[in-house]
Amino acid sequence: MAGPIPDNFYVVETTIAFLDEFGGQRTFDQLNFYISTPLKGKAAEQNSRLVWELNGVAKVTDTPSLGRCLVRKDPEPKACYVGYPPVKNYLTFDGTTASTNRIDDFLVNESNYTNLFAEGYYMVVNQQAVSEAAYTYWSRVGAAVNRTGDVFQEPTGLVPTNIHNLKDADDSVFGFFYVTEEHPIRVYVSPELGRNQKPQCPEVDMNGNLAAYCCNCLNLENSSTAQPDWWVE
Repeated sequence: MAGPIPDNFYVVETTIAFLDEFGGQRTFDQLNFYISTPLKGKAAEQNSRLVWELNGVAKVTDTPSLGRCLVRKDPEPKACYVGYPPVKNYLTFDGTTASTNRIDDFLVNESNYTNLFAEGYYMVVNQQAVSEAAYTYWSRVGAAVNRTGDVFQEPTGLVPTNIHNLKDADDSVFGFFYVTEEHPIRVYVSPELGRNQKPQCPEVDMNGNLAAYCCNCLNLENSSTAQPDWWVE
């Protein structure tokens, strides 16, 4: 399904105010990520139902010479590019209920300052326009994945699927088959914007042993030494 292409994705520093347990006002800082996009694709007659899949990629440099390694290491340090999807990594927006044909400055992610930003980090949003059935599926998945523990949240309910086990009709299958066009958009968080966090490596235990990923950053899940084509610092 062809859909609208997002035209802006940006990050800003934000200060959040709250009341502590004694009624005093406190604040903390975070990074907020916002997206802007048309809601109607080319030649479309109505607005689209959108799914946003969020992913993060951080640069991590290992430090094999700065401690004792209990795993295989390379003689020289190297940089890896590591996928770190945010906790809330699926969002939906029903454009068919909107009164305009675009949305601007829609908040899709809030992040504390972490060492993922220490050497540079990209937040990536993959935008999809989907059918009503696929939208319902991802809405239910998002409700299940993005739960905060609030007792006032609605129950997640059964996640629908259009995939069935032909040999066992009672078998519960997770997933949903659909076809769509995906449009990625990215924003870079520099070490300076991330407030110059301490890098992930070296990380040494009390016995002087380096963490496995600091001996070889390929020990991190979803890691690669191949720099993404779109990575620009």
